[in-house]
This record gives sequence, C-alpha cells and structure tokens, in this order.
Amino acid sequence: MRMMNGRKAGGRHCFTLVEMMLVIMIMIICASILMPILTRLPKYAQEVACINNMRQVAIGYKTYMIDNNNQFPVPVFYIDDFSPVSKYLNGLGVFSCPGSRSIDAQSEADLTPVYGKGKTYAPSKTDYYLTGTITDIERNGHANNGFGNSSYKFDPSNPQPAVTAYMALHANMKRAIYERRHCNHPTFRTVTHMTHRMNVMYIDEVQHVFNTTGMADYFVLDSKGELVWKTVTANPWWTLQPVE
Repeated sequence: MRMMNGRKAGGRHCFTLVEMMLVIMIMIICASILMPILTRLPKYAQEVACINNMRQVAIGYKTYMIDNNNQFPVPVFYIDDFSPVSKYLNGLGVFSCPGSRSIDAQSEADLTPVYGKGKTYAPSKTDYYLTGTITDIERNGHANNGFGNSSYKFDPSNPQPAVTAYMALHANMKRAIYERRHCNHPTFRTVTHMTHRMNVMYIDEVQHVFNTTGMADYFVLDSKGELVWKTVTANPWWTLQPVE
C-alpha cells in the first residue's frame, strides 16, 4: 500500500519518523521536569507529618498550662526534656520526626536525657528541642556543680560578659519547639541559592513558621550534651548534635 504525505492510501494517517521523534522528545522533557518533583514528594509528606507532630506537642504544653495555673513546665533539662507533657499527648510517636533516622522513644523515660559518670551522655529520644525558658537551678535551691549549674554547663546567673550577652540575646525569645536536625527535610530555594530550613512551632500561638536564618537564636547541644553558647553565632547552621 503506497504512502502519500504521511497517509496510507485510503486516507488513514500514519506517524512520520519526525513526528515520532518529536513526541519522544516532549515525553523526555516532561519526565525531566516531573522526576525531581516526584522524588521530593515523600520528603514533603514527612515534613507535613513532622509539623503536625510539633503542633500536637505545642497543644500538650498549652493543656499543661491550663492545668497548672498558666505556669509553663521548667525542668532542669529545659532544652530536651519533654516528659512533663507526655501524659497530655496520645502516644510517644509525636516526639519523632518521620524524616529522621533516630530511634523513637519507647517510654516516658526516653523523653529525658541521661548524664552518667565519666561524662557519658545519652540524649533524649526526641527529634525536637525546646526554647524560651532557661532554668537557673542554683536559684531554685539546687547545688551549683562548679562550672555551670546543670549538666548543660551553663550558669545563667554568672556575671561574666559572655553569659550576660547570651542571656540578652535570648531575653525575648518566644517559647517554641524546633527541630534538632534541620537536614531532615528538603532544602529551600531562595532567589540566589539553596538554603536549609527548620520547622519551628511557637507554643503560645500554636503557630508554625519556617526558619531559614540558622541556629544562632536557638539553643544547641553538642555531643557531650553541653550547651553551645560561645561559638554558635559563628555558623548560622550549627550542626553539632548528640551522638545517636
């Protein structure tokens, strides 16, 4: 049967080689556009679940305050001890971020860090930190252990200039829950470059925001469980974290 201008005799259309190549090129272009988006979808889903978990924890703190004359819990380990609000939450899974590869908490005891002899340190099995309230246990009748009045090795009432400056930096900090590891989620594209972003949940407003400016305004613990407060401003995305 003869071909005439891309048609078979009898009027039925057949694709020419050029048309087939054009279709294949369009499919390749579409795939190259969609593949990066599709590969990121699970990460974005994990981030949404993480935000929802943080919101539930924030509501737990709000409920605690309702039951305790609007008083916010201030445990000795005020950065990474979430045990005061565990009874207000439906399970321990809310203290874990789906995007993290850390070990989930199995009991309420896992929500509190453990400082043992020989400077051994086991972080709480949560994927979040807490900020907004610093406990000065020396003023609360506890003995000062010499260098800093808690295992965080930081004494907020020490009059040295560096401590005073650090306390001034955090004087008006809102109570918030934020992630230990900003790298759990996809990077964020700005006009000029790619940057990290971290989920932050303000407790009083139960309001979520993305932080893209770094860790300088937040508490960070090093691998010994001590507060990083002298050099944290040197790196906006300070990443020293407890050993898992």
